[in-house]
Formats: sequence, structure tokens, C-alpha cells
Amino acid sequence: MVRITRKDVRKSRKEKTMSSVAEAHDIAQRVWDTKRTGSVKASVTAIKKFIEKRLSDEYLEKRPFTYRRAETIWQGSLKRVDPEELDALRQAEIEEAWNEHRTITARLVELNAIIADADKAYHRQALAEEG
Repeated sequence: MVRITRKDVRKSRKEKTMSSVAEAHDIAQRVWDTKRTGSVKASVTAIKKFIEKRLSDEYLEKRPFTYRRAETIWQGSLKRVDPEELDALRQAEIEEAWNEHRTITARLVELNAIIADADKAYHRQALAEEG
């Protein structure tokens, strides 16, 4: 019989929760992957543009969102992330999921058409061989 202690339960809870800094870094790395953007600089620039557009004017007056701030999010080296910034990153993740969904759906439509054409050709050939 396996015995679970309170220490195990606390450790389990800690493993399930992610700090806002880690979440911001994780989202940035997934959404602005260098395989798609081409470079870290392009990824950081895209992060800056995306988040800056979604932050309120009042927020930006108090604390401008700089390239360096976007870079620290990308690197995961920031000390803290503001809720507004994290909300913008979460929005980016959702938008990226929708974009990927549309791309995959379009590709599936193309593949279905290719398969349908191949099936027609195969069946025509089979009928010709029978006749």
C-alpha cells in the first residue's frame, strides 16, 4: 500500500501551479517560436508589438512597454509580470491557437480533395479493367 503524506500533497500542489513569470515566458516561447519568426530578435519584436497594442493608454503612460521588457519575457528573466501583460499574452495564445486551427482545417480540406480525386481515378481504373 502506498502512503501519501501531507508533504507529498503540498509538493503536488506546487508542481501544478505555475508562476505568472513562468507562464508568461512559456506562452511567449510557444506563440513566438523562432522556427516561425526566424530569430529571437523577430520574436521579441513581435511580442513587443502585440502586447503594446493591447495595453491601455493609462497603463502605458505609467509604464511604457519597451523592447527590453519584451526581451525579459522571452528570456524568462523578469522579476514579475503585470496582470495586464499576462492577459495580453494569454490572448496571444488563444489567437495563435485559432490561427493554427484555421491552417490545419484548410490543409485537411486540401488533403480530402486529393484523396477524393485519387479514389475516383482508382475506381475508374478498376471499372475499366473489369469491363
